[in-house]
Amino acid sequence: MKKQNWLYLVLFVLLLGGSRTSFALDDWTQPEKEYAAVALYYNGLLRNPSLTEDDALEIARHVIYYSKVFGFDPRLIMAIIARESRFNPKAVSPKGAQGLGQLMPGTARELGVTDPFDINQNIWGTTLYLRRNYDKWKKSNLAKTIAVWDLVLASYNAGPGAVKTFKGVPPYKETQKYLKKIYGEYDAMTNNQ
Repeated sequence: MKKQNWLYLVLFVLLLGGSRTSFALDDWTQPEKEYAAVALYYNGLLRNPSLTEDDALEIARHVIYYSKVFGFDPRLIMAIIARESRFNPKAVSPKGAQGLGQLMPGTARELGVTDPFDINQNIWGTTLYLRRNYDKWKKSNLAKTIAVWDLVLASYNAGPGAVKTFKGVPPYKETQKYLKKIYGEYDAMTNNQ
């Protein structure tokens, strides 16, 4: 990565932080964690060997920017993208989900994402969808007995309709594994900082 691009990434990462329980930006107070995040982002993005340095930098910039805009810890967004697409902007799932955050076409249209393979649009849509689900479930009665983030991540994987139908995390093995994997990815990032 070019020196000026690396420095630009450092400046973005210095603005961020979070904790697993809230995924909120204002929880990260130790500067050494901010510096360590730079290496984690870069190494995480290199999981896809076909990702160009420019794409890697664009992903990092948009994850950091939209995480701040929507009030989330960027490591959560990185964990979701890592799990969903392994940072492949052109990924398509067998069920038709597209791009970095694996947005379903109907969900993408609902969010205003016109090109789910565009890095900027996909990360914006992914983060907006998480925010909408977070706001919805935080206000619900379910949040009194079930962790809000369990509801949000289950909605991301199985859809909010399934969460509503089952009044919590659906009993789908895929969804239950998904939550564990996202929390595992996130914990791996935070434990290394």
